[in-house]
Amino acid sequence: PSLSAIFGMNSAEGLSAYLIGRSNLDDIIYETEYPNFYLIPSGAIPPNPAELANSDKTQELVEKLKEQFDYIIIDSPPIGTISDNYTVASLADVTLIVVRHAKTQKSHLIATLTEVETIGVKGLSLLINDIKMKSSSYRYTYNY
Repeated sequence: PSLSAIFGMNSAEGLSAYLIGRSNLDDIIYETEYPNFYLIPSGAIPPNPAELANSDKTQELVEKLKEQFDYIIIDSPPIGTISDNYTVASLADVTLIVVRHAKTQKSHLIATLTEVETIGVKGLSLLINDIKMKSSSYRYTYNY
């Protein structure tokens, strides 16, 4: 929902309407102000998000989008925290897991990595953020 707000689409029909059969795909794809950048807003928060994410309609949606677009980026809640994201991750060609240095619990990360390996998530990558660097550890300058 935060992406919808950023792009000013708070009341727009979205993903949830498509997944329950209330909207067609063309009705939920919105152009943005950026060339060749489209957005499907989340829409209304349903009472059963895990059930919708695990539905055949979700797989159908990803397959249709792959026919229409070169790249599809799915912004989702953290994998490992919300179990329904494992299904979505298994549909992706690449899955990026963001890990916060010195904050993410190792046991949670290990459990998540074990689970994604078990279900066959493809193209798994980790992005480690919030690393504190000592100012003297690296320096690059250039003078003309």
